[in-house]
Amino acid sequence: MTYGGIDVLHGVDLDIHRGEIFALLGPNGAGKTTTVEILEGFRRRSAGEVSVLGADPERGDDAWRGRIGLVLQSWRDHRRWRVAELLTHFATYYPGPGPLPRGPGGWLTLLWVTTLGLLAVVPLGAAIGAVLPNPREALALIMLPTMGLLITSGTVLPVTSLPVPVQQVAALFPLKWMAQGLRSALLPDTARTAEAAGSWELPMVALVLTAWTVLGFLLAVPLLRRAARRESGSRLSARHRRAARSGALSA
Repeated sequence: MTYGGIDVLHGVDLDIHRGEIFALLGPNGAGKTTTVEILEGFRRRSAGEVSVLGADPERGDDAWRGRIGLVLQSWRDHRRWRVAELLTHFATYYPGPGPLPRGPGGWLTLLWVTTLGLLAVVPLGAAIGAVLPNPREALALIMLPTMGLLITSGTVLPVTSLPVPVQQVAALFPLKWMAQGLRSALLPDTARTAEAAGSWELPMVALVLTAWTVLGFLLAVPLLRRAARRESGSRLSARHRRAARSGALSA
């Protein structure tokens, strides 16, 4: 690769196979970004041959671009965009329809799973907030467990690729069932074979989310009432102290 007659890349020879993780390391100006931009089809090379996913990146069509994933080092003007503008823009990168529900039944499943899933987790968050009113303490306490549940829910990795004991632990929590219900609404019906039970188990999704909803409200309501009484008591004590100081000053 040359810029203005100056060689910035010369003799680069990479052969990366499926499933491998490859990193480019080097000082500034070594050509790392230029190499990646050539591989993703963003920059036209001046010489040599390149093949990514069986295609030349310079001639990659929309279907090819839809198969590669990019994480930008930085972006500049996107922070000025509205959410709808960003979604519309990035949707043009991928050909064909997106993962939308198929028919009224799919939309109904998406609605009740989303609603019941929120009801299953929001009261729990309120209960944790009542016990730990300090946001930093609450975040430190729930961050790692939440990330663990997210990974084991089938959102990051296929459920069947996880060890059976991990699957059993994940099945005790609502996130796994909420993710499974959403997959049933958004993915083709043939994808159910990738689930641990070989089906979407929608009745079990509804049962588990309902159970967590009831448990969440049973925990949240008394904890929030106690927090409100504690807050009211502390405010009353503060008013008494201010009144006492005011009386002392007046005297």
